[in-house]
Amino acid sequence: MLDFDGKYTNPEADWSDMIPDKTPSVEQLPAPPVVQNGAQLCTYPPPRLSDRQLAAVEMLVRGHTLASISRHLRVHRNSIRRWMNHDTDFKIRLRQRREEIWEVTNDRLRTTLARAAIVLDQQVASPNPTTAFRAAYAMLQLRSRFDPDAHYP
Repeated sequence: MLDFDGKYTNPEADWSDMIPDKTPSVEQLPAPPVVQNGAQLCTYPPPRLSDRQLAAVEMLVRGHTLASISRHLRVHRNSIRRWMNHDTDFKIRLRQRREEIWEVTNDRLRTTLARAAIVLDQQVASPNPTTAFRAAYAMLQLRSRFDPDAHYP
């Protein structure tokens, strides 16, 4: 059988050995982006930000206004707004810092709630009926806040 080039080919031949392998090796593939909580985080290279941009990120996560950041860093507030809306590395770093702070805050809250639960448990078992009543009442109020549809027996 003749192919398009006029060469003889065997119809029973395995064509896989004649097709060059265009599959890139693992070293040639770019590193896949890390996705956490729906946010795409940079793995490599790390975000390239100027010192002013890094300072702006820290001030933003601490609750400073754009006006105060721009005065402190001597950058126009529209520059900060542009970084926040259009600079991918800045947005990634800001999102990372916000998530880090949120995780630390959640850990601290869990620790504090565990200690508060121990104190309430001790007060419910108190021999003083007023203290025991107030602790039980506080626990019932907390339960109704976390589960408003709860029906008490």
